Amino acid sequence: MINRIYNTFVFLIIIGLCFYSCNDDEKQKEKYKIMTLKVAAYRDYYVAPEHGITTNILGYVVTDENNKTYVIETIKGFEDEYEEGYEFVVKVKAVNKNQDEPVQDLLGYYYYLLEILNKEKV
Repeated sequence: MINRIYNTFVFLIIIGLCFYSCNDDEKQKEKYKIMTLKVAAYRDYYVAPEHGITTNILGYVVTDENNKTYVIETIKGFEDEYEEGYEFVVKVKAVNKNQDEPVQDLLGYYYYLLEILNKEKV
């Protein structure tokens, strides 16, 4: 009888660890994602999301997979590749700026260039 209770207890602990492990994997996936962005052939002034104030920083005009357009401040590793007058399609690693909260839009990420998929003169 005690052996059966012990086996049931061990089984429940193993099942619990499996669910905990799966939840932890999901949290890891939320920290970053791979995205494809279209970068316009021109730059525009970046608007600080916390204040809605237009800055004197020229950012990249990008369009996401849902056809929403934003001005993002920077794409690390893309600065030397960008040429005005050319439209780019890039693959980026988008890292959540605030790990504790879900991202609402493109402004909630830091961007790192992974690959230039296309460069076209406009």
